[in-house]
Amino acid sequence: MAVRTTEGLSAVPGNPGEFTWTGAYGTQFFCEPKERLVAVVGTAAPGKIRKYYREQVQYMVYAAIIR
Repeated sequence: MAVRTTEGLSAVPGNPGEFTWTGAYGTQFFCEPKERLVAVVGTAAPGKIRKYYREQVQYMVYAAIIR
C-alpha cells in the first residue's frame, strides 16, 4: 500500500491522501478521497509495459473528471 503525502512528487496525477496498491501483471487499485474516486484496474501486461499502462489509466481517469 502506498499513500501520497505531498503534491508534485509523483509521475501521475493525484492529491495528498490518495492511496494505491499495484499487483502482479499490471493490476492496480487507487482511491482518491478528495475527488471521491475509486478505481480498480485489471490488466495482464508483460514486463516493463505494466508501468506504462498503470500510468496511462490514472491519467485517463483524472482527465475524465468533470468539475
